[in-house]
Amino acid sequence: MNRLCVCFTVCFSILTSLGAELSITTSASNNQLAVLQYRIPKNYAQDIQYNVLVFFGGRNTNGKAEASGDNGWGKWCDENNVFILAPGFKDNDYWEPGKWSGQALLDALLELKKNYNVDTEHLLYYGYSAGSQASNLFAAWRPDLCIAWVSHACGYFHKPTEAMRSTPGLVTCGDADAARYVISRRFVRDYDSFLSVCRQRPYRRLLSCQFTQSPGDKRGGTRQAS
Repeated sequence: MNRLCVCFTVCFSILTSLGAELSITTSASNNQLAVLQYRIPKNYAQDIQYNVLVFFGGRNTNGKAEASGDNGWGKWCDENNVFILAPGFKDNDYWEPGKWSGQALLDALLELKKNYNVDTEHLLYYGYSAGSQASNLFAAWRPDLCIAWVSHACGYFHKPTEAMRSTPGLVTCGDADAARYVISRRFVRDYDSFLSVCRQRPYRRLLSCQFTQSPGDKRGGTRQAS
C-alpha cells in the first residue's frame, strides 16, 4: 500500500469582492501549494450560520470557475446561505480522500471557519466529470460530515455501505456519454440491490435522472480520473 505522509499549513487567504482563496502546503508532489477557491454569499452576516458546498470541477481544475457562482450557483447559494468551496487539487490521486486530499479539505474548512460562521460538519458535495468521482468518494470517506452529494457524468463510484445508509445522493449523466451512463446506471442498480437486503432499517433511496447532453456540454466528456 502506497502511503503518503502529508503536513498541512495554511499560508494565506486572499479576499476579493465575493470570493477568496485559501492556500495550503502539502507534501504531495504536485500539491505542495494547493489552492482552494471559495465564494462568500452576498449580504453575509456573522450571526447566521452558513452551509458549505464543496464543488469539484473537472480533472485538475483550479476551482475558479466552480467558485465563480456562474450557471445559477451564485443565486442559489445567496438564497440558501451557502458558501462554495472549490478545491484546486492536482493529480496525486486527489479524488481518493483517504490518501491526503481529505485531510487537506478538512484543514481548509477549519481555516474558513476561523473567519466565517460556517457549518463544517454538515457538508454538501457536487462534482462533474472527474470531480464527480471526488464528490461521491469524499462523501463516502466521511459520511458523518455529509448531508447530501451529487455526481454528474461519473466514471467511478464508492461501494454502497452501511455507513452511507442515511446520506442521500443524486446521480446524473447525459445519455450521449454512453460509457459513464452505463457506469452510473450500474451503480444505482447496485445501490438499490444493497438497500433491498437491508429493509429492516430505514435507508435513503438514491435518485438517478437522465438528460440529453447538448453538443457543447464539456462536462459530459469521456475523460475520467483513473
